[in-house]
Amino acid sequence: MAEFCIVTPETIAVATGTRIRYRLRLRGIPILWESGITAWEPPHRFIDEQRRGPYRLGKHEHTFLARDNGTDAADHMEYSVPGGPAIHSLFVSLDLRKVFDCRTEKILQLPR
Repeated sequence: MAEFCIVTPETIAVATGTRIRYRLRLRGIPILWESGITAWEPPHRFIDEQRRGPYRLGKHEHTFLARDNGTDAADHMEYSVPGGPAIHSLFVSLDLRKVFDCRTEKILQLPR
């Protein structure tokens, strides 16, 4: 699993144009990552796009839909990795699944 931390100082005021920097270690390799918020439409959705990081292309749309007993959250990702389908199959798809499974666990632990 990747070690992941936000390195942007202070409190982050999220809006279109906000840039967020991260540091992570993926399979032992240190990576600096920066994303930019390209769409900010609370409470319905936001999009962050990689500005610097491990992908050739990285775009992540987060959508939210209010339900009677809470909120449905969904993700749509567009990305391209160096090494193409082989690297994706061997490494990236498994790592992404772990990240999203971890996030789901954390969300389910939040007070209701």
